[in-house]
Amino acid sequence: MPEAEDLVLRFDHVTVRFEDLTALDRVSLEMRAGESCVVFGAAGSGKTVLLKAALGLLKPDAGRVWVFGQDITELSERELFDIRSRIGVLFQEGGLF
Repeated sequence: MPEAEDLVLRFDHVTVRFEDLTALDRVSLEMRAGESCVVFGAAGSGKTVLLKAALGLLKPDAGRVWVFGQDITELSERELFDIRSRIGVLFQEGGLF
């Protein structure tokens, strides 16, 4: 069984809302080092919100987000610098990778 240290991303019951719209509703997932994941869905289904929450660009209304074993849910912008320096985001042909 893989160790907890292998976790690079963990969402624990994450909810993100924009006024009356719930973009993510109690999302839980784990990704380990070396894994790939495809997130697909209709426009407006929360794909970009999920990625922004993983980067700490959006704070969840409920739940917790861990990146590289560190809970980033309540970190300040300054505290997120080191973690973000280890993450890459690439836009290509209208898609977010």
